[in-house]
Amino acid sequence: MKLLMAIIFALRAGLLQNPSFEEPADSPEVPAHWNRWGHWLNREPGWDPTHTGKCMIGYHHWQIESTDNSGLWQEVTNLKAGQRLKFAIFVWFDQTDRPVQEVELRLEATRQSRQVTIESAKFTPKNFPSEQWHQLSVTGTTPEDHVRVILIVTPTPNTPRGGAVKFDDATLEIVAPGER
Repeated sequence: MKLLMAIIFALRAGLLQNPSFEEPADSPEVPAHWNRWGHWLNREPGWDPTHTGKCMIGYHHWQIESTDNSGLWQEVTNLKAGQRLKFAIFVWFDQTDRPVQEVELRLEATRQSRQVTIESAKFTPKNFPSEQWHQLSVTGTTPEDHVRVILIVTPTPNTPRGGAVKFDDATLEIVAPGER
């Protein structure tokens, strides 16, 4: 079953490179073809359970000392302006009394050397059962021939912080107009 799921997600993720974070970049904590900022948002080959494969992105919320967010992003080119795109990723929220404040998925484009938000969706852990995989998504229409997919994690404002958030199997697909 896990192999079948991996094949399905590989086909749907065709617009993204390294969508399940299996390949490391020069630094093993960073997935190849992805960029990151902030603290403790790392490629994790040893965490379980993965959604598929052997790696995921892990946000070490219990380690975060500041209120700054952390994020992961990838540029996707060779699109057509006016295409409707859906960016999705699977998320796992650990059971904790001090979860992250929110997870945001965003689609952006560059216009006149500035990033412009196409669409954004914010999710809070309290709206999801913990200790299981959920798919989050955002859908928007790109005004340009490229898009930047972004994952942003905002820690809870107060310490101590608890638990972790796991991410796996990102997808970016072209969808029909009106489809969510």
